Amino acid sequence: MRKQGGAGLGMVMLIVVMAVVLVLVARSWREVGADAVAVTAPDLSTTVNDHGTGAGEELRNGGLPNLDVMRNETQAHSEELREALESTE
Repeated sequence: MRKQGGAGLGMVMLIVVMAVVLVLVARSWREVGADAVAVTAPDLSTTVNDHGTGAGEELRNGGLPNLDVMRNETQAHSEELREALESTE
């Protein structure tokens, strides 16, 4: 039996498959690139909705929302929903 030297057909196929994967990834990366730039735009005034809690305004000013206030508002909203649900039963 003769010992084969070199890489052979397996190495060539590996390189071809890697090239195809690289082309596909580069194409999808270009398609997603425009969306990624739009998402990371510095204009937060159009992307942060405060939903009536004022959290968006605090984020636009560079701060963080007060979690105690948010928790209290969430608990009050939950209680209102619970009462509304009980009144419909």
